[in-house]
Amino acid sequence: MPRKKVVIFDDEIDMLTVTETILTSHGFDVAAFDSPKNAIEDIKREKPDLILLDINMPHKDGYQVCDEIRCDDEIKHIPIIVFTAQTIEKDLIDKAHEFYGADDYVIKPFEANDLVDKINKNIAGSD
Repeated sequence: MPRKKVVIFDDEIDMLTVTETILTSHGFDVAAFDSPKNAIEDIKREKPDLILLDINMPHKDGYQVCDEIRCDDEIKHIPIIVFTAQTIEKDLIDKAHEFYGADDYVIKPFEANDLVDKINKNIAGSD
């Protein structure tokens, strides 16, 4: 069975490294980016099974990137999980889901198994 690929966008290098290590240790192929500046090109090149996207980033926030993904016919089918360190309120979750097309969310700091479970659930749901 081929390994599933996850693309991560997070401007916090420590969080990016930790998340990449967790996912790699759980059998995922991972491509990690510390900037969403070229997100669409990065996603098209990497062809992931899922995108993990931080909401609060410079240049473009996660909402903008999510919207760009959902407007691109080539990649709009890929599940997106947004994550953020902020205390997230229900209206922000709804915003990410209803207006920008995110499939799920994770609040940082997260438990490794919770993150992996959400990724597996969303990848399975897209097959």
